Amino acid sequence: MPDLMPQLPLSEPAPQGPDYDLRLFGELAACFDVRLTETEIVDYGITLATMGVLDDILDEPIDGTVARANHQAHLNAIANNTPEALTHNPHNILGTYAVRFAEWSPDRQYHHMHHFSAIGDIALQKRETDNVQELFALLKEEGRRYASVFMPDQKGRDTHAFDTFLDSGGICAVLADTAWDLKGDYQQGLVQVKPTTANRAYFLGRMVPFARHVLESATPQQSKQLGQLLRGAVLGASSRVSVSKVGSTG
Repeated sequence: MPDLMPQLPLSEPAPQGPDYDLRLFGELAACFDVRLTETEIVDYGITLATMGVLDDILDEPIDGTVARANHQAHLNAIANNTPEALTHNPHNILGTYAVRFAEWSPDRQYHHMHHFSAIGDIALQKRETDNVQELFALLKEEGRRYASVFMPDQKGRDTHAFDTFLDSGGICAVLADTAWDLKGDYQQGLVQVKPTTANRAYFLGRMVPFARHVLESATPQQSKQLGQLLRGAVLGASSRVSVSKVGSTG
């Protein structure tokens, strides 16, 4: 396979930057006593960036079947080691993912391709239904598929509590995102459910039990660690925004 990007030695620290630095995820896993290796953290960062590119393909304001076909074509290019077919590949993100993908076990490769392909099918179905209950069911499944991609291999580790946290957290994230972006998604034809206040409230209301499950999946000590971690992440993000605003004045 062509060397799309220099290989990362396993002893080298994770690349810094928004695309690949997912150390926060490693710290999150550690709250559940799941210790991720440096290589796993790099892979999760690359996978997260890949999700963004694949979502952009699915969300193109074109016919849904065409967008789904384009999405599957890119998945096939990754799975079949034909990177020249990766036409929608900003910053070589999909190429980098393809390099890592080729090094994984067949089981892990199947796991990623299975869930990414299912997410593509769900995106097409979301464009076709105007029923709010049906859309909720699709969103719930979509959240679980995204979460499954990030569930770590056990490798002798007890990952059950972390997997439960990710499952509920993934559903919450998708429901919240849909409630927030419903108007824009509707205008672009990505959903047929109208962006009414009632429909937004419906999705937020359905999010409540999953949010409760997120909280209940952690012990009191884990909840304290999670709170400290997320508070630090929010403060760090706020600080970066403030610096950015100061730097952009004048």
